[in-house]
Amino acid sequence: MSSPYSLIRFLFFIMLIGVLVGGSFFYQNNKAEQKEVESERILPKEEVKKHNSFFVDPSVVELIVSRAPNCLSDEVEPKLIKGGIANHHLLASELVSGFFCRVASRETKRVIVLAPNHFGLGGGWVIGGANNWSIGEQELFSDKEGMEKIASFGAATIDDGIFTKEHGIVNLMPAVKHFFPEAKVVTLVIKEKIPTDRQEKLISALKEFSDDQTMIIASLDFSHDLSLEEANAKDEQTLPILSGLDYGKISELNQSSEASNVDSPATLNIFLRVMTDLGATDFELLGRGNSALISGQLETRQTTSYFTAVYSLKK
Repeated sequence: MSSPYSLIRFLFFIMLIGVLVGGSFFYQNNKAEQKEVESERILPKEEVKKHNSFFVDPSVVELIVSRAPNCLSDEVEPKLIKGGIANHHLLASELVSGFFCRVASRETKRVIVLAPNHFGLGGGWVIGGANNWSIGEQELFSDKEGMEKIASFGAATIDDGIFTKEHGIVNLMPAVKHFFPEAKVVTLVIKEKIPTDRQEKLISALKEFSDDQTMIIASLDFSHDLSLEEANAKDEQTLPILSGLDYGKISELNQSSEASNVDSPATLNIFLRVMTDLGATDFELLGRGNSALISGQLETRQTTSYFTAVYSLKK
């Protein structure tokens, strides 16, 4: 007859096996659920490798770039312009075209586009892309070397999977291709809660890469989800910050709601800091608008407002 201690050891062994099997099942199930969530967050790596280019709807191309040839033939002091702000809400496509027509240049070899990370995707505060873009029947090449150098600064991580869903970048790629036909593109999206030290790293990297053949574009929409009257009031608060490059007051924006003045104060702050440090303090307001006025839905409380502007070196 077995001793009581042998029976206890046997029962303990059975319980241990049960815990291990149950834990393994929970881990595998949890891992499967995590993969399912991640598949919604970014494209699987094999998909990213399979498609070495991102595709943009040809109708979007036509919407934005019909004026490109004339703009390129009338280049105006492109070396003086260091950067600008363009909207990515294509309801206001005429503002997008007007902005790019002003900055168009065959001399520009690199375009850096900064945009909000609208959906908070990816594993870094600043995420860059290295893949090329298919624009209709043409291809916009990524500045892979430049992107890798920015990453080497510790200023960004590379995760191409998030960009197929990021309209702050996707919507401007046709314009970059057609208005800067000799340029390669660096695409960077910025999470809103980015710490100050990470902002400083990105600012330093952008200054390092800015030369006479580089254009920096902040892809931003402004007031959101307000009535036309409320949006106009917020825009009057925002405009002096844009014109005076008064980035110290950006913290005063978005007090009434998350995007009541601008969809990404962090992106705006980084952009204005870079323009200031480069000496591009000559502000030119190109356009201003609101979705209610463009759509004719004047009574809606779901408006979006827009500014387009360029920042140039003093003549």
